[in-house]
Amino acid sequence: MGASNPKNFNHKVHVGFDPITRSLTGLPEEWRILLSPPVTPKSPSLPTYESRDAKVTAQESNHEKRNANIVDHSGASTNLMQGGMYPIEADTTMVPTQHNTPSDKITSFMNIQEIASCLGAHRCGNLTSKLDRASLGTYPIANGGFGDIYKAKLVDGTDVAIKTMRLLVSHNKDNKHLKHTAQELYTWSRCRHPNVQQLLGLVEFRDQIGMVSTWEPNGSLAGYIRQYPDVDRCKLSAQIANGLAYLHDLDIIHGDLKASNVLISKHGAALLADFGNASLREYTLQFTSTTTKTSISVRWAAPEILDGQETRSLSADVYALGMTILETITGNAPWSGKTEQAVMVSVLIKKTHPARPEVFIPRNSNQGDILWATLKQCWLFIPTTRYSARKVTDNIQNISPKGLIAQDLHVMMANDGFL
Repeated sequence: MGASNPKNFNHKVHVGFDPITRSLTGLPEEWRILLSPPVTPKSPSLPTYESRDAKVTAQESNHEKRNANIVDHSGASTNLMQGGMYPIEADTTMVPTQHNTPSDKITSFMNIQEIASCLGAHRCGNLTSKLDRASLGTYPIANGGFGDIYKAKLVDGTDVAIKTMRLLVSHNKDNKHLKHTAQELYTWSRCRHPNVQQLLGLVEFRDQIGMVSTWEPNGSLAGYIRQYPDVDRCKLSAQIANGLAYLHDLDIIHGDLKASNVLISKHGAALLADFGNASLREYTLQFTSTTTKTSISVRWAAPEILDGQETRSLSADVYALGMTILETITGNAPWSGKTEQAVMVSVLIKKTHPARPEVFIPRNSNQGDILWATLKQCWLFIPTTRYSARKVTDNIQNISPKGLIAQDLHVMMANDGFL
């Protein structure tokens, strides 16, 4: 090839490449000096690093040696993961390696078996061998925002629900959907409470990881209220608040609380479900960062969520709790009759909350003012001024349907001793 001489741009120098020595030939001496890298003495105290190319080559040629040791960029000895995969994230950054075993971190490069093994080491049991596959239908019986629900049985006859993440075209590029499922499973597996749907474990299911939970025949809260309009909605509201308070005690943010994400048990109790947007403040099992966007339910979302200041928080959960209680009491979604664009204008620009539904929370009732004042505290514009989920629970646990019955003026005056 030709290259210009820096001292004489009219003169051409013919440079070649020697594949044996892997060096350039035909360079003038001044070029050779100019291009030669400075020689730096190697410090005996520094670790010896292998090049990434050399390690990849060694990995490929020794794929069957799954337990062979490699040296990562920190100089620490690390075992190859099951399947011959080594931790790409740690390999691309010049930072000290965390003292985690392979089962302490889940990445989007891991396969189903590796992720299931990691979760199994952190209290999330694998029920694949206990699943009665003959009980599975071809198609899901219900669909959520990003997931599909299948009904199945375990070999002992127990009815269960299996939730899988709905695969999109972009998911074909890697296993990010598996990591997202694993994070939801891990967070959900921390929970044991009468007002939180019980996770039973996981199954390796149709090239995915399925989340196995108790089957709740009464379905979601929204449908249950429509089917049984005379149900005690005050009790259900208190149970929802109690379930959220429990999550917050564990430093778990639900992230998408609304009536469609609350199930009703066979005994009629409210159960918080769908942990797809949930997050835990401290993880003993680590997850690599992801670019997956959090979904937003506009009618239940706090102002700081709508304007992008936050993606999720405890106080935003409380805002959504207030909206969910309103939804439970009225049987209608918050801001009923408004478009989502109009809702955003009301929340972000006008800084208002839904109007008091006088039919369901009348002013001339014994406990209506207590309930409405509590809901307004949930919807305060400044997050730090809102009630906690525990405070909401304490405020509404004694409210009853009878306390929300409107009284005529004569009865009210008699009760107050004026007649």
